[in-house]
Amino acid sequence: MVAVERHRKDKKSNVVDTSFYLSSHGIEPEFIGNAVRGHWKIENSLHWVLDVVYREDACRVHDLNATESLAIVRRVALNLAKLETTQKRSMKSKLQRALLVMTTVSF
Repeated sequence: MVAVERHRKDKKSNVVDTSFYLSSHGIEPEFIGNAVRGHWKIENSLHWVLDVVYREDACRVHDLNATESLAIVRRVALNLAKLETTQKRSMKSKLQRALLVMTTVSF
């Protein structure tokens, strides 16, 4: 069992969070630290964007095939939006711009 303590400053106070992890690896602090940071890097760069920008958690689709298909489409759209580097924009702004372009293109 590994305990990771995080210190951060909130607007009004200092906050200390402790997270606990189970691991079958040896307790080498550098390895565990890299693994935990790697986990949170994915959480912050992928899942947070899917939850906040795409509102994935608010989706009311309950059909298993439809939910899997929508998840794939969201991830493809997210990866395409990340490839757009011509202008520095937020992810939400990139997606709105892409929607605007898609609606003006005639097929």
